[in-house]
Amino acid sequence: MSPARRWPGLAACLRRWLGPAGVARRWLGHAVFATSLVVVLFATWFVLDQLRRPPTPLEEKIATADRVLYYRLLDDADVSFQLSGTEDVIKLITHGVIEGNRGFDADQRTP
Repeated sequence: MSPARRWPGLAACLRRWLGPAGVARRWLGHAVFATSLVVVLFATWFVLDQLRRPPTPLEEKIATADRVLYYRLLDDADVSFQLSGTEDVIKLITHGVIEGNRGFDADQRTP
């Protein structure tokens, strides 16, 4: 059963509000096109803005690395690495993420 037969009052109200079916379809098509255009323009602006900005130090570190491995260290875990002995150069880059809202203090040292 169609919705117009189930709720004849609603169908009449929608016909009055939207007008003839062709007008409603045309209006809906224009709205979809305008929304799609706005989304594409915003995505283009966002990508171009990100490309324009200089990379952060962390992004530069990751971009210059030959291989990137991520380890998440918890309070009770240790990490150990086994090397084969044939490595000429080993470059370790660390990036600490501290949870909480603590500011950086260069003079503060942990024992």
